[in-house]
Amino acid sequence: MPTVKIGSKIRRTTTLRRQLITWLAGPLFVLWSVSTVIGYDIAKRFVNLAFDRALLEAALDISRQVKVINNRIYLDLPDVALQMLQTRESGRLDYLVSGPKEEYVSGEPDLPRPLANTPETADRVRYYDADFRGVEVRAVALRAPVEPGTGRGAVQIHVAERVKARSEFAREIIVGMALPQGILILLAGFAVWYGVGRGLAPLSTLRGELESRSHRDLSALSEEQAPREVWPLIHAMNDLLARLGTAISAQQRFIADAAHQLRTPIAGLKTQTELALRQSDPASVRDTLQRLQMATEQSARLVNQLLSLARAEPGAKPDDKNEIPQTAAT
Repeated sequence: MPTVKIGSKIRRTTTLRRQLITWLAGPLFVLWSVSTVIGYDIAKRFVNLAFDRALLEAALDISRQVKVINNRIYLDLPDVALQMLQTRESGRLDYLVSGPKEEYVSGEPDLPRPLANTPETADRVRYYDADFRGVEVRAVALRAPVEPGTGRGAVQIHVAERVKARSEFAREIIVGMALPQGILILLAGFAVWYGVGRGLAPLSTLRGELESRSHRDLSALSEEQAPREVWPLIHAMNDLLARLGTAISAQQRFIADAAHQLRTPIAGLKTQTELALRQSDPASVRDTLQRLQMATEQSARLVNQLLSLARAEPGAKPDDKNEIPQTAAT
């Protein structure tokens, strides 16, 4: 990960790809979690509905085998049907058949029953949860008439199965739903990673163009291949290059003007020096030296002005000791 040094501290920077993945990962994970919880609740409801209907079908099948012979109620359940109840793929079924007066007829005598209801208010079909031999079960209670139209009353048929099978089935459903969703989220993350890379390709091209340029090339950058989102950046860089070019041009003109201004007194210094070397009269030499001093002071004054302008530039450190002292002519 790239780092940027600020003063004595080093701050770690991150890429745009990493930032987008980080920003998207949190909401996507929350949505995936919420979707999983909601999906599990919906799957559990449908599983319970399907299993409850299967329980009711089993209770109805048992009710069809209830017979009355010699005023005695018994259950004519073949061994094949009993084995089917005990070896169901979804789990073993336990049942209890009791008569109109709740007398035992067949099945598991200790199978839990729902809360007692009066015959007038009892529902024909009731689902309830109970604990059977230390195991949580889901059961259905069905009231079926012994012989319809005879007024002999109704038998109570209770069928129960373990809840564990329902939970496992619902868990399999939600795993089958959540796993593809998780894979889709990962694929979406890779798609975002790849898409961001393709979207940032113009910036890489722009960086390569800037790196390959000469320091003297301050022409404007082209925005033909760049997306619209990058245009403000290119405009700002072109504006900076334009202002930099203007500053460099002004600096070049200033240097040319300064060289021209310095050339005249330096030429005068050279001429006065050559003249002084050829003279032998002390009065003439003194007069030449005075002109030489005046030319020197003019040059020093111009150099001090240049130093003052240099100290006025941004980032320059003022230092009065760099000025050239001027002495009065004697």
